[in-house]
Amino acid sequence: MSLTDIKNSAFKRKRLWAFLFMVAIVLLCPFRSTVVPEQKVLVVTEGWRPIPGVRVRQIWQNYSVEVVGHEEDIPTDENGRVSFPRRTVRANLLWRVVRPILNILSQGVHASFGVQTDMFPLGEVTEKPAGQKRVEAQPGDIVFRPR
Repeated sequence: MSLTDIKNSAFKRKRLWAFLFMVAIVLLCPFRSTVVPEQKVLVVTEGWRPIPGVRVRQIWQNYSVEVVGHEEDIPTDENGRVSFPRRTVRANLLWRVVRPILNILSQGVHASFGVQTDMFPLGEVTEKPAGQKRVEAQPGDIVFRPR
């Protein structure tokens, strides 16, 4: 074996290790993705008067990435409004491929995938409006009007 063959062989091994290192970085480096975008809620009477102090619950989980779900309760302000922040999850590409397979293996036909989210006012929402002022829904608002 000549010196040139040895150098080429060493160069090929270095390239292979560099390639494997890059693949490992791509597979193992976590990145953030949005599970639920920012959401704004308005709780009003049938006459469109704001109801303050109503607790609104947001529930979310990305079954393809997360093992457990999340929830948060926030009361409405004096204008009957609640703002929930954007919900994100960080996971690497390998976990994003493996987790759905684990779902199928552990839960069979009952396995869940993707994002599940829900939002609702808690308890009995009594119509205790804040004064006589009427409010209007803004574009993108989720409106709850108890009947």
